[in-house]
Amino acid sequence: MIVVLLAFLPLLIQKGVANAYHFKTLFYLKLWEGSQQPSKAQFQQAKVAAVNAYSLDNSNPHYILSFAKVLEWGAYHQFYDIDVKKHSQLYMTAIKLRPLWPNAYADYGASLAFLNSDLDTAWPLLEKGLRYGPYTPEVLRQVLAVGFFFWPQLSVEQKKLVLETSLVAVESQWSMKLELQQLTRNYQRTSVVCSYMKYTAIEISEAGQQWVSESLCHHFYKRFG
Repeated sequence: MIVVLLAFLPLLIQKGVANAYHFKTLFYLKLWEGSQQPSKAQFQQAKVAAVNAYSLDNSNPHYILSFAKVLEWGAYHQFYDIDVKKHSQLYMTAIKLRPLWPNAYADYGASLAFLNSDLDTAWPLLEKGLRYGPYTPEVLRQVLAVGFFFWPQLSVEQKKLVLETSLVAVESQWSMKLELQQLTRNYQRTSVVCSYMKYTAIEISEAGQQWVSESLCHHFYKRFG
């Protein structure tokens, strides 16, 4: 038994170190997904951690996805010249390793939409994310972000899906409600979402209605009645 454990010890140490790097990467991603804008120094630290985790274990889909997302943040803030082809390959590898993971589809769709302006390719991936994880916060956030940003370009059916997703967010946990509120403000879609909430035939829970009227749409309802 001791001999067997000693044989596996280097592998266990390697995976432990890779996991430590991964947690450092996640720390920065969560920070940036909140209210804090990344600095170039933070990006470099996150990138080094993501590269190290990926180098130690390039078959872990979580490490791969985090690596891809860090590079995106660098590209968005002009800290990094992203190689679109290699970047897409990271997402496709993560999906191949874990084909039912909703986050990978939604994040890949958002990446194609925002980095490539390729809404036609992005949208089926976002739909697949919703199919596999209809209540997953990351999926809801990406669908809403892409939907609100590209709103004028969406078809009627696509707009319907985005508004229905906003309704799911209303009935979700508190942090998702706040995400919805922030996204509607950032992309100036409050009037669209609040009009939908006011006239939708879909039943909204009492708690959901209260939050919509008192928080999400308070100023809109006050202004337009």
